[in-house]
Amino acid sequence: MRINQGDLHQQLRAEAIATRERIAVMVRLLDPSKINEHPEPAGWSVGEVLEHLCIADELYQGQLAALLQSSRRDAGAPSREWSSSFIGGMIASSLLKPRPLKSPKVFRPGPTPRNGVVEELLSREMSFVKEMDDAASFDWRALRIRSPALPSWAPKMNLGDGFRIHIVHLTRHSWQIERLAGKLLSHKCASWPPGDRRHLRTTTYSFLDQRILPREISQLAARADADLGEDVRHVSAHRAR
Repeated sequence: MRINQGDLHQQLRAEAIATRERIAVMVRLLDPSKINEHPEPAGWSVGEVLEHLCIADELYQGQLAALLQSSRRDAGAPSREWSSSFIGGMIASSLLKPRPLKSPKVFRPGPTPRNGVVEELLSREMSFVKEMDDAASFDWRALRIRSPALPSWAPKMNLGDGFRIHIVHLTRHSWQIERLAGKLLSHKCASWPPGDRRHLRTTTYSFLDQRILPREISQLAARADADLGEDVRHVSAHRAR
């Protein structure tokens, strides 16, 4: 993949914010008691998916901070071409494919997610965007970072790969959260009139494809006794303008 570094930054930034919004809406549609349920018996719960994302971010965060602290800024870097490394491109490509993947052992969540895992993940994603913005004037192609999923002897990828993989990974799991939340919501709303159930399903999935206003989801969430929270209400108001 080849692209101007500044353009890559803006693309990743936009996707990071949009994906965080999607996850926030979906998890706040659920009763807290449902987060750790397993609608797919052989798969993770929503809470385990969120915990997995938190763990992955934690394992990257330390070395990213150390790398940027020890490196010089380069004012011309945003205007230069960026390209993925071999290993970084391979990891991103595998995550972009829809087929199931086995999570590396180091990223696997335990059976019980941490307390407050929803807010932890949403907070981490806000911090990630800020960190990426702060790193805009570093050379994303020259600086190297190791993937925690690979052995220590494996080749390093570049900084832009690290940012891109984070977003691709987050987006991939946002669709998993959508699927799981949809199944949990369908169980809860089974007693609703058929028209309301159809509207919930259509509204939820259409929002995730960015075709309708989140305000409709907020109304349905109230019907389902969900607390959307201040961050999602802010998103709804912003998109409704």
